[in-house]
Amino acid sequence: MITLRGAMGTETVLAGPARRVVSLVPSETECLFMLGEGARVVGRTDYCFEPKGAVEHLPSVGGTKDARVDDVVALAPDLVLMNQEENTEAMHRALVARGVTVHLCF
Repeated sequence: MITLRGAMGTETVLAGPARRVVSLVPSETECLFMLGEGARVVGRTDYCFEPKGAVEHLPSVGGTKDARVDDVVALAPDLVLMNQEENTEAMHRALVARGVTVHLCF
């Protein structure tokens, strides 16, 4: 079990390492690739354009403030990365209501 502590006192519990990640935060997307975990990223936002040459083939689910929840769910992620300032509370609530595991970063 992996427990991630996040923003606003949230905790995200994973059975193991996430295999399918949708990143709704450009800096988180870039970090995943920098850490060698880019193969796990299955979706991104319109604003996730780094690292160049690595993310263009990934499907975009919209913007950081208006990601399409249905598109995120359709990618069947085991983890969605969000940020309390970059993304909206409404998107967070909608994803959680659909049963998606979300990590809300600082």
